[in-house]
Amino acid sequence: MLPHKTVRRYTKAFFLVARDAGSLEAVAEDLAVLVALVRVSPDLSVFFGNYLIQTEKRRALLTEIFDGKVHPLTMRFIRFLEAKKRLGLLVAVCDEFAESLARSKGIVKATLTAAFSLKPAQSGAIGEAVRRPEMTRVKVTPQVDPALLGGVELQVEDRVYDLSLRTQLRNLRRKMMAS
Repeated sequence: MLPHKTVRRYTKAFFLVARDAGSLEAVAEDLAVLVALVRVSPDLSVFFGNYLIQTEKRRALLTEIFDGKVHPLTMRFIRFLEAKKRLGLLVAVCDEFAESLARSKGIVKATLTAAFSLKPAQSGAIGEAVRRPEMTRVKVTPQVDPALLGGVELQVEDRVYDLSLRTQLRNLRRKMMAS
């Protein structure tokens, strides 16, 4: 089984448990802090994936680091992952959990790539233009790629809208070559 499928399965189960317990926001805050900790301290990430350390010592360290500092449900999940020897997946689960929470609130992430830097108002207007009724908000992340030559590429979830000059020129070339 591929790790991403495992991450999705664990995330979905944890998300449902947190939702049913009414603790989505508290757990999401904990997971955001965990990701920040791992990014600041790569040693923590190495520890999560290193099962050469004795089980009892690992459990004691996890309790010392997190117990009383995170929501009890988050602590139970950390202990669960540790018991399954899947603590190395914690950061991926945290990221997936944040995306699931955003989706549950109707917030959709989009990537807007342009040949030049766009103003925030322009990015926001494009995000609003593609918003569907089931979406509360489209959160647009702008990127710059001079290779587009002009126009934009917008990716909303799994859908890509390619309105770039590069693609239009490529399509024109294909039509001319086919004639």
